[in-house]
Amino acid sequence: VLRDVIARALDRLSEGNLPDRDHVAATLASLIPGIAAASWMVMAVINGALAQGVLARFGVAWRPSPDLARLALPRWLTAALAAAAAAVLMGGAWRFLGINLIIALSVPFCLGGLAVLHAAARRLPHPGMVLVAFYTVAGMFGWPLLAAAMLGVFEAWLGLRRRLAPQGVQVDG
Repeated sequence: VLRDVIARALDRLSEGNLPDRDHVAATLASLIPGIAAASWMVMAVINGALAQGVLARFGVAWRPSPDLARLALPRWLTAALAAAAAAVLMGGAWRFLGINLIIALSVPFCLGGLAVLHAAARRLPHPGMVLVAFYTVAGMFGWPLLAAAMLGVFEAWLGLRRRLAPQGVQVDG
């Protein structure tokens, strides 16, 4: 059903000139569950951060604002990512599940990569300028967030934040 809806939308957008329309529609339909999950997580993070910022600004926050540079992902996320990658290799329904899990897991790993970026920026004389530049480019193009997700995967394996944190700063994880 979803594949048919996407196929009709592709027909309208391409005026019927898309050569592999059915393949494109099937591929997009198979990715939508992971994209929807990732989108939901991103919106929850953004809304939570905005709400916390407003509450902290007015001095009515129940809890202190979290420090992104100290964010530590649970170890089981790395195992879940490895299991999802293995599922992709198995093919069939496992491939579908694995691909969508990888898409969904990209959000927490992106946050882990942003934690590394924030920790590294603190070593610079003007960390705010670097962070504003990064988030501006990420907002314009999106691909820096994919790089941040990869950085988050490396952080989980290598503990990059501990190496990048300024002297005397304790980093969790």
